[in-house]
Amino acid sequence: MKKTSFLTILSIAMALSLTACGGAGESNIPQGSSQEEQSSSQLASSISDTSSSVVEDSSSSTSSSAAESSSSSESSSSTQSSSSQASSSSVHVHDYGTLNEGYLPSYFNDGMKPYYYCIACGQYFDSNKNPTTEDALKLAKAGDDIAILIDGNEKETFELVEKDENHASWKITNRGVSEGSVVSIAKPGDTTYKYGFFAGDNIDENNKILIDGQVDFLLTATPNGFYLSVAENSGIVVRVNGTDYPMHKTTYYQSTMTTYIYGYHNLVKNDKLTVVDINSNIVYDYDDLEDYTKWNKYDFHKGSNDEVVFDLNGRYGIEFDRNGDKKISITKTFAPATVGEVEVRFSGEKEPIALLSKTYTPDSEAYKELTWYMMHENIINADDIKESIVNGVTFYQGAITFEENDAFFLQSKEPDLSIAGHHLVSVSASENSIDLNLGYIVIKKAGTYSIGYLPCCNSIFIAAVSQQTADAYIMVGGATSPLTKDDNGAVSYIGHFEKNDYVAFMDNAYQAITFDQVAISYGTPARVSSNTLVYFDKAGTYSLTLNLETKHLSVNAVELDPEETPTEITGAYLIGSGGMSARMANNPNNADELMKENVEMKATSGGTVYVAVYKEDLSDYLEGVTLSPNSEDVAVSVAAGSTTMFYLTAGPGTYSFYLNKKTLVLRIVKVS
Repeated sequence: MKKTSFLTILSIAMALSLTACGGAGESNIPQGSSQEEQSSSQLASSISDTSSSVVEDSSSSTSSSAAESSSSSESSSSTQSSSSQASSSSVHVHDYGTLNEGYLPSYFNDGMKPYYYCIACGQYFDSNKNPTTEDALKLAKAGDDIAILIDGNEKETFELVEKDENHASWKITNRGVSEGSVVSIAKPGDTTYKYGFFAGDNIDENNKILIDGQVDFLLTATPNGFYLSVAENSGIVVRVNGTDYPMHKTTYYQSTMTTYIYGYHNLVKNDKLTVVDINSNIVYDYDDLEDYTKWNKYDFHKGSNDEVVFDLNGRYGIEFDRNGDKKISITKTFAPATVGEVEVRFSGEKEPIALLSKTYTPDSEAYKELTWYMMHENIINADDIKESIVNGVTFYQGAITFEENDAFFLQSKEPDLSIAGHHLVSVSASENSIDLNLGYIVIKKAGTYSIGYLPCCNSIFIAAVSQQTADAYIMVGGATSPLTKDDNGAVSYIGHFEKNDYVAFMDNAYQAITFDQVAISYGTPARVSSNTLVYFDKAGTYSLTLNLETKHLSVNAVELDPEETPTEITGAYLIGSGGMSARMANNPNNADELMKENVEMKATSGGTVYVAVYKEDLSDYLEGVTLSPNSEDVAVSVAAGSTTMFYLTAGPGTYSFYLNKKTLVLRIVKVS
């Protein structure tokens, strides 16, 4: 059977285990500052502008008083004249200072019209210097009804999706727009009463839309303000009982393979599911399931109208059209489990067999490869899984030879936990090889199978193991090739690899070979991770030799591909949890850096804190950003290649970010 999508990544896990087991729109609020902070800043500006005149008035008053005291012996007429002058100088003259431009309202905060303010008497004035009050200058914050304007014309009102005390979000789906149109948000029925927002994905600093065609508008409100984003909408949706859920098009980690994904969705018994191309009015149903999905006759069946009808309650990820195949795959997952030693336990007298475990830490390439899918914000909406793998991901695996009709389940020891057969989520084997019966997984065709288990989603994976005979095997891109040793007991392989490709070696029992010694020739851009995986940092042809007796590995670059000289970036944008959105500026103290200092970072509803680095035009993630070593105590890189995201393990607080324009190394400092 073919490898799956979500299971493309998870099959990598098994393979690895086999090898190892302004920018604020029309608002004048500065990026990253609250409206209250802006008001305080403006007030401080007024104080600064008027301070000199206040000091001069005070000096004048003191001099006048001294003069009057010294003239007590003068005539009565002189006294009356002095009194008249004092009376005239006591009339207050307002010092308006400079015009405070005010700021537009958001969802959690009121706005302010442009105004003048006299610091001496505390009087507010409108933009024409007419007396007014602070209340009269306020612009009321937005309610739940918010309209979208395209080129100044009201189109429709957003649909409120969710709301709590610190967050609200709205959407408009499948809206046709033209590239270059100007977008804004306002009070319904009053296009002049606008709200400020931070420009997000596919909106430039002038609030112009950067894409054309069918799109979704996504509006989010946090105490920091509104954040408006535009996303392409191909019209591909998951339809469950008549309700549509837009699928996200994405590209797999360090791959050109595209796919549409919606995950995860909580489904209940008798729910009916199809995938629909709304723009083309095409429905994809049970008959369009991938073959590797059809093995599952236990979670769902074919409905009377060819829908996928679910027989169990559960959380499922839906994927569609991998590289244009127009096929549907369905993957089940569970909440994370806490386990100790995990073993295969049989029905009958056979002795249990322990599975080997391997933990991949956040600083390893294997971790980035394994967690890309589960951490991707457009794919997986399961915070419990994300939080369980922030500090590392553990995978259990064993290659076991089964007899026909062997029945087994998995068992954790200390803590005691049974993992029953219905936790099986993937089968890569010939048809009708696997069955389920009363909580057991039943082997219907004798042979060797790799049994994998991921505690982070409490799921079991099974793959048939080829019965090729060889001295060893090499895994390249997820596929294995047999190797024969020479007279010195060594196996060799020469091949072309792209940047970030990896290989691993296995013995003839398909167990990982751990290198005892590694020799990488001078100038060869390769490295070893976890003593089992060889990664290549530049594209080219490489030669690898492994002595099976001494476990000594040699890696040599035969010929490297020409590499383009990286260009220096001119700008970047930060998007983060809690609605954070900030444009990076040149660092006045380091011409090679962009910076954004003193950014308040808040947590998501799931408690995680993250930041992603975008291109200057917000069209996509800025590729190739890496975390500086001295930032690893406050953050961890969770994605690379086509996306760049970092989880801030130091938690909520104030951070400063510094990005090298040439090397794209990101330095993160927690301020408080």
